[in-house]
Amino acid sequence: MTRVILALAGLPEEVDLLKAAGAVGIEVVRRCVDAADLLGAAAAAEDCPVVTSSTLPRLSSELVARLGDRLVIGLAGDRLGRERLERWGVDPVIEASPTPQATMQQVGDICRSVPAPAGSRRAAAGRPVLEPGPGAAPGKPDRPETPSPRASSTHLGRMIAVWGPAGAPGRTSVALGVAESLAESGRRVCLVDADTYGPSVAMTLGLVEQSSGLTVACRQADAGRLTATTLASLTMSVPVRGAGQWRVLGGIDRADRWSDLSSVALERVWEVARTVFDVVIVDVGFCVEGDDAAGPWGRQRNAAALSAIAASDHRVVVAEGTGLGAARLVSAWQIGPQMLHGVDVTLVRNRAHDSGADWRQAVTSGGPVDRVVDVPEDSRVMRAVWREGQPVGKVGRRSRLRRAFAEVGHAAMSG
Repeated sequence: MTRVILALAGLPEEVDLLKAAGAVGIEVVRRCVDAADLLGAAAAAEDCPVVTSSTLPRLSSELVARLGDRLVIGLAGDRLGRERLERWGVDPVIEASPTPQATMQQVGDICRSVPAPAGSRRAAAGRPVLEPGPGAAPGKPDRPETPSPRASSTHLGRMIAVWGPAGAPGRTSVALGVAESLAESGRRVCLVDADTYGPSVAMTLGLVEQSSGLTVACRQADAGRLTATTLASLTMSVPVRGAGQWRVLGGIDRADRWSDLSSVALERVWEVARTVFDVVIVDVGFCVEGDDAAGPWGRQRNAAALSAIAASDHRVVVAEGTGLGAARLVSAWQIGPQMLHGVDVTLVRNRAHDSGADWRQAVTSGGPVDRVVDVPEDSRVMRAVWREGQPVGKVGRRSRLRRAFAEVGHAAMSG
């Protein structure tokens, strides 16, 4: 007998399919009523294949990802159900046959064609390859493309992650300055507040939103409904000189809401954002440790920072231009070595007072940094930024900060 977990709640044919299972050699070890029930059943029956439908209450892309590498078969009653399951990452997906027995026979054939290995996990590589639809990439399911303002072009926007160690080195200030500078150059820019410890982008600019734009975007992504139009509607506009556009996607309203941002949903948010904007700048928190519980059931406390850094094309690292700032950065290099590998890194020596030769020697010895940019101290302008809720270009047009931020932006775009 082939053992499966059945999660078809809400599907009209569920009872008939359950009755037909035994006739084709399938044993249903658990019949789940919702997504939470499915998670519990999957934890108790490791490696057992799952048969689910788009009608299962609270099913999402995050939940599908949590099922790990076990075989997950989608059962769709119509074309809409198939599209939903595919957007959630279910593969393969079959459509119900005229008779329940024929449908369950298809399920049994797929399960038996993917034998479990000697180990404790079912090999994902052994899954049957379904025939893709017209225009689909080889080996990938045929999924509807996300509508985008740039659907006619294959160009994707550049993604820049702004990070710095603990101690308030000025991550948000640099992210704001770089976003403004790049927008003034004529680019469409979106600044995302993904700091799950001290989100402050919207607060700094005096922007008010009823709910966190990033949280809503992640919920839409989990439900398979995040589109370019939806994401753009969640952003807030910031006035900017020049021909560009500057938008802000607000972060979580409280630090304890970090669990609203899952890795799977965030990856989809970054993907869609790059189709809408020329530049996506992500301000992330200081902590980049990945010591959460392993396995598909664990939640990552630092998922926002880790996923943004991994997806970025360039990384801007901000450290305070003092001896203490250098020490904090060198210490952080040991915790987050992924910051230094894979893509170019621009190091910002913030609040710089001197040439900083000793500072540069100390921090660049920790790893490969492509360039170092000094951002001078201008406490008067920065106090006005925070007091008036206006970007640097509004309160300090002649400040040296603007030239420094423009240099950081140029480095991030050319590296």
